[in-house]
Amino acid sequence: MTAKFSKQTIQTRSIKIALFTALLISPQIALADHGHNVAEAHKNNQEMQEQMQHGDHRDMKNPRHVIDGVMTGGQPSEADFEHFKDNGYSTIINLRAEGEFDEFDEQQLVEDMSMDYISIPIAGGEDFTMDNILKLDAALKNAEGKVVLHCGSGNRVGAILALKAFHVDGMSEDEAMALGIAAGMTNLAPAIRGLIKTAE
Repeated sequence: MTAKFSKQTIQTRSIKIALFTALLISPQIALADHGHNVAEAHKNNQEMQEQMQHGDHRDMKNPRHVIDGVMTGGQPSEADFEHFKDNGYSTIINLRAEGEFDEFDEQQLVEDMSMDYISIPIAGGEDFTMDNILKLDAALKNAEGKVVLHCGSGNRVGAILALKAFHVDGMSEDEAMALGIAAGMTNLAPAIRGLIKTAE
């Protein structure tokens, strides 16, 4: 991390999340140093969703593929995890808070399939901290195979990826926001843009 970003901290007080449509970002904003742009990300997303619809794992909400080797989205089903295992995914990163989901024991299911399970609970705005951003960065870097990164809908996933893009990867505000929206961020966008602006 450069000196610019190492001096920045993210406020940990509770954030009142604006419940309105995410800010629209031009689909032509380049994602610096990633060899992609938002238009390409949308194309990848469409292809991924078509693949999901035609496969045997149709339950995961809002599947996206904007980072090489990483699938983002909402809550997967038990059948989805079986598909992930069969298709080379080695690590599951869950951003849902304890007690938020109780249809099955996700950690036990994932570990029984010999995949790595990592929990980084993001229950609300106060959890978008630099500590959690760095935990996610380390988890992605240390994963030995492909990764599934999920929350309930994909909104929190896109939000924390936008913050990581800005604070760790050195993207500009607009580039980071574009990546976050492409990865699934929706009504968290105004609050995340506000966090980024306070850190500049």
